[in-house]
Amino acid sequence: MSKRIILFFIIIFVLSSCSRIEFATNWADTFVASLADHYFDTSSFQSRFIKRSLQDDIKKIRVQIYPRIAIALDKVLTEFESNKEFNLEMINTHEQELHSIFNDSLKILEPSTVEFVSLLSPKQLEYYKKEFKDKTDDLKDDIKTKELVHERQFEKMKKQFENWIGSLTSDQKKDINDFCNNTPFPFKEQINNREKVSNLFVENFSNVEKRKRIISDLMLNYESFRDPDYSKIILEYQKNYFEFIVKIINKLTIEQKKRITIILTDRIFQLKASAVIRQK
Repeated sequence: MSKRIILFFIIIFVLSSCSRIEFATNWADTFVASLADHYFDTSSFQSRFIKRSLQDDIKKIRVQIYPRIAIALDKVLTEFESNKEFNLEMINTHEQELHSIFNDSLKILEPSTVEFVSLLSPKQLEYYKKEFKDKTDDLKDDIKTKELVHERQFEKMKKQFENWIGSLTSDQKKDINDFCNNTPFPFKEQINNREKVSNLFVENFSNVEKRKRIISDLMLNYESFRDPDYSKIILEYQKNYFEFIVKIINKLTIEQKKRITIILTDRIFQLKASAVIRQK
């Protein structure tokens, strides 16, 4: 169970292109167990532990977190339906609310994640080191030129917007292209920071209590693991990205606005229904 439980997989499912929240939630334990196996070559006991503990955690998330996400999305929907012009303050407010929900979700997932990490063996550490290096090398290959950085960033942003608003206009694609040219994502610094965190985990692996404390801190206070320079860079990028989102939102076509309100309405309904199912 790495990358802060896949950056809290539930929110990713809810806020991305996945249209069936109940289906995604029911498969979340299998998804995470598979990813853990990819990085650690987990035993059958460890795999069962992941699934069992996540199933318990997901029950809590349905009841405690899903209604809060629904409320947060309903606020966004209300603003879209009012035809208000969006601004940076509004985007920051929504981001802060979702970030708070994200962190509270990780508090639920943290105990079982720490317990899982305590079950790892030295042999699995070696397996992890190889897998992490292979993945990191692949990422470095993907960004070894300025053109590749641009392509990776452009395709990622394009997909994110298309998930919500559908087909992009030529002007919107040009805006994304210009943003990527003027504000390249700091992939290199991000990878360097990940390597630093991974090295810290590896160096302290032999001490189980230190290992558990590192993972706990990663879950509950990830920002503290960022170098000051990287933190400054990523916050500046985030500010520019949010400003760009405001620009895109305020230039949506009528059909794109209609699509995003339909998606938000559907997500809200599904979140509420999923929470009610679990409470029965």
